[in-house]
Amino acid sequence: MSDQTGAAPTPRIRWGAIIWGIVFLAIALWALSIVIDPVRRDQIAELYAKTTPFTAAMWSILVIGGLMLIGGLVALVRRRQRGLAARRSALAGVEVVDDTVGNIEKPHDTLTEDVGRSE
Repeated sequence: MSDQTGAAPTPRIRWGAIIWGIVFLAIALWALSIVIDPVRRDQIAELYAKTTPFTAAMWSILVIGGLMLIGGLVALVRRRQRGLAARRSALAGVEVVDDTVGNIEKPHDTLTEDVGRSE
């Protein structure tokens, strides 16, 4: 059998994508339930006809607040996941590589350094 110390770490679960996927699934199911049922379509049409600008503004604020709440939840899950990964790697003695867009090393940086050294 091979030694497991050099094994690559398992990829982490992207909980943010899962949470947003569930949100979009719920929105799609809600919209599908409206489209399928003619009675609901009529109720929604009547609701839109009776909507005032103030009501529309309040619904917009409510939707934006809900999206911000979900975004905050995703950020908390991401922070928790990174903390667990850092603790797990500290116990294993492995350095954690931050994979956020702003902290990724560019592959061409190492190539230019190597070229400069060879001259």
